[in-house]
Order: sequence, then C-alpha cells, then structure tokens
Amino acid sequence: MLLQLEVDAGVEVLAVSGVMDASDAAALSRAIERAVGLKPRALLVDLLGAQWMTLDIVEVVTAASRIARGWPHPTLVVCAPAGELGA
Repeated sequence: MLLQLEVDAGVEVLAVSGVMDASDAAALSRAIERAVGLKPRALLVDLLGAQWMTLDIVEVVTAASRIARGWPHPTLVVCAPAGELGA
C-alpha cells in the first residue's frame, strides 16, 4: 500500500494505491487521523488506485467518517471503485 497526502486549496487528498490488506488498516487509520488533525476544509480519501481492499479497510474508512462530521472537523469524501471489495 502506498499513501500520498497532498493539499490543494485547503482540501487534503489522501491517495491510496496498491494492494491493501488487514495489515494496512492501522497505517491507513493513522494517515486519516493525521490528515483530519491538520483541520483542512475537507478530506478526500481516494481509493481508486487501490488494487484490493479487505473489510478491515472498509471499517477504517467507516470509523473515519464518524470523526469527520462537520465543524470543526472536515467533510470526508471517499472515492472507491464499485465492486472492488475483498473478503
């Protein structure tokens, strides 16, 4: 898994690429928490480059959506390919 964080006009973009499995869940969670901690206007988690995702990854993103709900936290947007979820 490769994580890349970029900032554009106050919006954090966390691009995730490569194979993602259960061992990557903690690293993704920390990356999302760090990005939210920067207090951007919004956080976009881009999973379009991910080759395979487990339910652990989905749980991390679901948990992140709970901490990024409106002011003073950023809006969280997740982009993921349809039907690419692993078991």
